Amino acid sequence: MDNEIPRGDYCYGGFGEMKDGVIRINGLCRYWKRTDHGTIKCEFLDIEQIPADTKGSYEEAIKYFGSEKILEDKTDDGLMWDQVKDCGINL
Repeated sequence: MDNEIPRGDYCYGGFGEMKDGVIRINGLCRYWKRTDHGTIKCEFLDIEQIPADTKGSYEEAIKYFGSEKILEDKTDDGLMWDQVKDCGINL
């Protein structure tokens, strides 16, 4: 399992080439997912966060969870949306 999680502080292994003005990343952690209800999820830790970089994510997540209170109870604060590790594995 530890070898499935990239080394370093981020949920990816490093930077790749630039294409169409966007720097690609290499080796995104297999547990990091964008959900269809507006959150980012770490399936390893089973936590979700609201991404700050996607317009409408908060509204999508409220719709999915049913209320702001439930959304707050079900999501975690952090920088996982920016692919900063929360798990602490292979730092």
